[in-house]
Amino acid sequence: MIDANIGVYKHEKLKRQPLRINVIAKVKNPKTINDSRLQSVVCYNQISKKIKKIIGAGHTVLLEKLAEKIIQECFKNKRIETMKIRLEKLDAIKEAASAGIEIERSRA
Repeated sequence: MIDANIGVYKHEKLKRQPLRINVIAKVKNPKTINDSRLQSVVCYNQISKKIKKIIGAGHTVLLEKLAEKIIQECFKNKRIETMKIRLEKLDAIKEAASAGIEIERSRA
């Protein structure tokens, strides 16, 4: 969970709100995976850092736009073939655990 400046409504523009992010990447890995050579895999810590940087850059109006920004940044890693991202606002609807979107994109 991360606090993000996201939303259309006035009250959403005034303060950060909790956002749950789930990312699944379909990747091309080398034929052999080497535990001692992390460069041989897609690093989820690097993806996490990219997401934090995008969110820290300022207000985003739509969850869909935020998801597209994350996908675009992650696709800079040529081994990522497909990305699925689920973004959920945890405080958007009082009577619900969350409200969100899920987007999946593959390279053309």
